[in-house]
Amino acid sequence: MPRRNRSPQRQRRLPAAAPMSPPPSPPPPPPAPDDLHYRTGIMGWFARIFAPMRDARDPYDQTLVLPALITIIIMNLNHVRGFPDWTVSAAIIGTALMSGAWLGAALGIAGGFRAMLRSISVGAIETAIAFLSYGKLERPAIVAYQLIFLNFFFFWIIHHIVGALRDIALTTERG
Repeated sequence: MPRRNRSPQRQRRLPAAAPMSPPPSPPPPPPAPDDLHYRTGIMGWFARIFAPMRDARDPYDQTLVLPALITIIIMNLNHVRGFPDWTVSAAIIGTALMSGAWLGAALGIAGGFRAMLRSISVGAIETAIAFLSYGKLERPAIVAYQLIFLNFFFFWIIHHIVGALRDIALTTERG
């Protein structure tokens, strides 16, 4: 076996690597709302929660797609796997409360008309899927009305409660 020469002069030289730039620094956090009236206490805590949600604007997927999807999954489990009937009602009411609170926190009371339309849309999607998954129902008009009304009622009530709390917590000193 021939012996290799391992001297540094004989080794093949690689081209010099391009100088690496340092990784980009993370973006700075958004500025804290410094003009808020409430900065301390429980209202200051609410203001710190609601300010990023206000800046994120309309949570479309979380308030239209997600509640309908959760309710559809529960309906399917009820129909196929034999989940109790109360789980469907709990899913409808729970997702309506969650979505209404989320929309109220993001848009405040001013988003009331959007909350109303969103709740009716979610109820209509749930009604269509209920008809598809359960087949023929005895009184389809009453089932459709109940699903849409349940969504509307709970969505609307919690939207106004959270929206009013958000509007008060995000009161500014500018007037």
